[in-house]
Amino acid sequence: MIDGLRKRFIDFFVKNGHINLPSASLVPKEDPSLMFVNAGMVPFKEYFADVRKAPFSSIVTAQKCVRAGGKHNDLENVGFTKRHHTFFEMLGNFSFGCYFKERAIELAWKFVTEELKLSKERLYITVYHEDDEAFEIWDKLTGFGKRKIKRISTSDNFWQMGDIGPCGPCSEIFYDHGEHLSGDIPEDNKDPGERYVEIWNLVFMQYIRERSGKLMHMECPCIDTGMGLERVTAILEGTDDNYQTQLFQDIVKESQKITGNKDNQAAHKVIADHLRSASFLIADGVLPGNTGREYVLRRIIRRAVRYSHTLGFDAVLLPKLCWVLEKHMGAYYQELTRAKNLILNTLTLEEESFRNTLKSGMKLLEEVSSSMREGDTLSGDVAFTLYDTHGFPLDITIDILKEKKISVDEARFTERMKMQRLLAQASRTQDIARISNDEVEEVFLEHGKTPFTGYESFAGSAIVLAVTEKDASNELTIILNQTIFYPESGGQESDQGVIEGENATLKVEKVYKSAEGVILHECKIIGGQAVSKGEKVNLRIDIDRRNGLARNHSATHILHHVLRKILGVHVSQRGSLVAPNRLRFDFSHSQSITEEELSKIEDCVNLMIWDDYSVKTEIKKTDDAIRDGAIGLFGEKYDDTVRVVSIGEAVELCGGTHVKKSSSIGLIKILSASSVAHCVRRIEAVTHITALQYMREEKQAQLQQLNENQLRFRAMQKSHQKEITSVYYSLITNAEAQTERYGSVEIVVKKIQGIARETLLNSVSRIRPKTGILIICTELDKVPYLLIILDKEICKNISFIDSTKEMISKSQGKVTPSVPYVIQATLREKEALDLCLKSLSKLVASTF
Repeated sequence: MIDGLRKRFIDFFVKNGHINLPSASLVPKEDPSLMFVNAGMVPFKEYFADVRKAPFSSIVTAQKCVRAGGKHNDLENVGFTKRHHTFFEMLGNFSFGCYFKERAIELAWKFVTEELKLSKERLYITVYHEDDEAFEIWDKLTGFGKRKIKRISTSDNFWQMGDIGPCGPCSEIFYDHGEHLSGDIPEDNKDPGERYVEIWNLVFMQYIRERSGKLMHMECPCIDTGMGLERVTAILEGTDDNYQTQLFQDIVKESQKITGNKDNQAAHKVIADHLRSASFLIADGVLPGNTGREYVLRRIIRRAVRYSHTLGFDAVLLPKLCWVLEKHMGAYYQELTRAKNLILNTLTLEEESFRNTLKSGMKLLEEVSSSMREGDTLSGDVAFTLYDTHGFPLDITIDILKEKKISVDEARFTERMKMQRLLAQASRTQDIARISNDEVEEVFLEHGKTPFTGYESFAGSAIVLAVTEKDASNELTIILNQTIFYPESGGQESDQGVIEGENATLKVEKVYKSAEGVILHECKIIGGQAVSKGEKVNLRIDIDRRNGLARNHSATHILHHVLRKILGVHVSQRGSLVAPNRLRFDFSHSQSITEEELSKIEDCVNLMIWDDYSVKTEIKKTDDAIRDGAIGLFGEKYDDTVRVVSIGEAVELCGGTHVKKSSSIGLIKILSASSVAHCVRRIEAVTHITALQYMREEKQAQLQQLNENQLRFRAMQKSHQKEITSVYYSLITNAEAQTERYGSVEIVVKKIQGIARETLLNSVSRIRPKTGILIICTELDKVPYLLIILDKEICKNISFIDSTKEMISKSQGKVTPSVPYVIQATLREKEALDLCLKSLSKLVASTF
């Protein structure tokens, strides 16, 4: 049903001349006033102020929205009402000077009554009490009159973007769910309750509010409407509860099935809603963290975990429900499928990491609140200790105690947090003498932002606009009317170099930019005195450093592109360092990078480097650049126009310095891949000559390690051989012996199994008899082996030795050369061994 309604709405307005645009990301672009996109009109705010910026005059969208954190926050109500959500879809049609009030009302009425076939008897209309035009249009179209068209005098029916700017009256369509529910017909000072539900809001933007409060008519009035998809779906499915619709119910039923608990409906509602908001936020690049929207996401996930805990379920739950969400919404919102692994891994890691904290924190909270009664207040100091020492979030503390009707002293908690931050700031205080903020602002008001002229120039001149007095270390800070020194920005370290005045030479050590865009140069006097305000100076940058920075910055862009290509489009930059001799790149990715992936990434980056792409830069309108596929830094606010850097398919918004050709980078060598935060990975690498030096040093280190390993192995082998020889010597010595004596000569025969020939030979010197002959018989690879060891006297009898060898040969044996007092031989078969021993006995008897 939810997909069907969305499609019907879009198709209806496309048929009526609107252009369908995809939903914008939940992360607002260039709007620091908002945590998340919380209404369908948010992506178009700038068009209402200036319709000339709008790409089309009439647009229709299905927009993802989140209301959690900040001014618009429905988080705490979710689970306890029928219609509050942290994530919802807003269907909307917009006009930027194309049509206005009459056409907007006609289209809305036609859609709800003809397309959706909602009963007119159940529909009510509200208008702003001074908007006679809207009342008349509605009355003429519906014939409702005053009975069902209600004038509202409150701000509910007058919308404005802010204290100043576009604004105008609203008209709302309400649906009556029936008299079995409580609620009054929507009027001033009346509560519509659960019976009368607003399903569509039409905003007629026709005024500009000036600072004085005066309303001026807009030259081109606009239309902004929003229909709640979940609310209308509930109506079409015959229910007054959004959570009873198929989408929510399928998630709830799966949650009940996995947890084995069907009783706590509020908990399952929280889990179903929070699964939606968490999954879409992660898909749009937001990852759990400790500040801003990242912390809101963490709160949402943790709240869901907390409610799954109340169901008596202690295992990871949210990732097991994702397939249900993807089944219902993945076809339209393909980011759910593209970022599937990131969503699953992020939810799993966040749940696992919080569950232990939740268990211990709830136990402690239960202990401190066990003696408290309804209406009591938990000390802010206790709440702070739970947070600071045990990691138990304040919002979870508030949520749990709220159920017991116990409040928390949030003011004291905030005070303790502020004290902690002040102490942390004090420990980081630096006493660097710099130009004061007032002086910087004065320069900005008079001269504007500092022009950077160093993309093509390595030398130039400038006029000193401001300079501090040199300190005891001969250090000072300078502002120039223009500069070739690139300031530290976007992760790239600043240029260094020299500033030469009439009577001074300064080494530029650091360059940075103020909030106003004024560039400051921290310098050290290396010759002469100082420079003066108004003095003309010559500038020279350190070319080797600039080239190193350019190579590593361009390599970072290529690396970013390759990471998105290999690991997935969910990869987005989370931080970077571009130094002249190395680079570091932090990015969103939930899993460890395998050695195979790392090798593939390194190979792909090097192939792009060796493809010798020309590095192109151009200035574009920000919207055009992003629409053309350029990647911007996550959460960064950009001006109306931006610099776009293209290296093959790697296209990014960037103000940094770069090489002219990708081949100038030489090559890249990845040094490491690691985890630096939850779902944030870091790659460190080197390029150009530094990469060659590293590889040379790495090879040298490997050779040295190999040599050391060989020496160690030989020493171990020698030591082990001694041990083995000693063991086998003991085996030979203790082996059962057959002894025969012929005159003065004693023959000792020993049969031993499983001793290698080399081991026997190594043992010869230790087992050589002082008198007589020692014969050792064994079998090697099923071949009989004979070792005859002679004493010194017998060894002198050359004739006996020759006769023995001849006798072995006649017994089908083969004599192998050895030391003079040893005769070693192999025999063809076992039967030859006994024959050979008998023949040897006869030879000894006849010789000695």
